[in-house]
Amino acid sequence: MVFPNAPRFIRDGDMLSFTAKVSNLSDRTLHGNSTLQILDAVTMVDITKELVKTSPILNFDIEQGRSAGLVWDLLIPDTKYHAITYRISAQAGGHSDGEENTIPVITNRILLTESMPMAIKGNESKTFVFKAFENNSSTTKRTSDIQSNIHPTRYGMLFRLCLICLNKSMQALRLWWISFMQMLWLQNCKCASQDKSYH
Repeated sequence: MVFPNAPRFIRDGDMLSFTAKVSNLSDRTLHGNSTLQILDAVTMVDITKELVKTSPILNFDIEQGRSAGLVWDLLIPDTKYHAITYRISAQAGGHSDGEENTIPVITNRILLTESMPMAIKGNESKTFVFKAFENNSSTTKRTSDIQSNIHPTRYGMLFRLCLICLNKSMQALRLWWISFMQMLWLQNCKCASQDKSYH
């Protein structure tokens, strides 16, 4: 039987030793070989030659009731694969066993975020320049995500002012203040509902 010891995930640029254990459950010594095949999990194209830096076929001799370890050296290229599928098999005499599974490839790219206050009044129009993206010549850049929203402290401030008003005695000024704060609150909520995310 073959028991792969695959990692839960791998990262771009990783160099790793992929290990497996082959156990002899028969009543005699077995002479055989084990094969590791690596596929791009998205396209199912064989990429064994690109990733496996040692021979993909390893020979073994295992006595009755014993086990042997197998090791393949792998090098994962940068930002090329999202997941890989491995197929490992062992054959000896009239016996064979195998296993297949998929491992995610996690990117090492750094998420670059630029934050900028954008004060715009009413129907005013302004131009803002994101300098981090202006002269970016990165070959790994996939998408840019620009989001806008109202500063969260405004919501908290308006909510607290409403609470302060509720704790005072019933007066005409208090009623006017509550209605004024509700109008401001609704106006800010209307602006917040118009916030958009651009891709």
